[in-house]
Amino acid sequence: PTFIDMSSAVEVAVPDGDAPMDDDNDEVDAGNDRDDMGDDHQQEHLPDQSKATFPSHSDAVYAIATHYDPTSHTLTIASGGGDDRAYLHYVTSQATGSSDSTTQVTKTVPLSHPHTDSISCVSLNLDMKPQAHLVAVGSYDGAIVVYDCSVADT
Repeated sequence: PTFIDMSSAVEVAVPDGDAPMDDDNDEVDAGNDRDDMGDDHQQEHLPDQSKATFPSHSDAVYAIATHYDPTSHTLTIASGGGDDRAYLHYVTSQATGSSDSTTQVTKTVPLSHPHTDSISCVSLNLDMKPQAHLVAVGSYDGAIVVYDCSVADT
């Protein structure tokens, strides 16, 4: 490869027109029933079809990772968000008296590291047996913290 030296480099100005962007509220969609502001039309009520809800975070959730263990019928969810917190959530299906009926038990465990900025990523490593069941949490404060789930959920 051949490199150029700084005396050979030239800055080239590219005209971008510097024109203001078009408004998104053009009258092109005048016949459309969709209202971008939501003021004129009432939204249709949709039924809640969620299987579980975890109201643990006090700000936006930025990252989740899931793992389902078919032997224990447990779904493990790691979550992190803008509240600088990370959580482990567990959903376990348990059979009731009837053979066709099951009930779900949920549990939330806050992870202990005091992050000082938003959690940006989480990852689960639960398939590796007999190794530890691990969850890794990364945040914008520069910390990557690895937890042992078998200790974190007690």
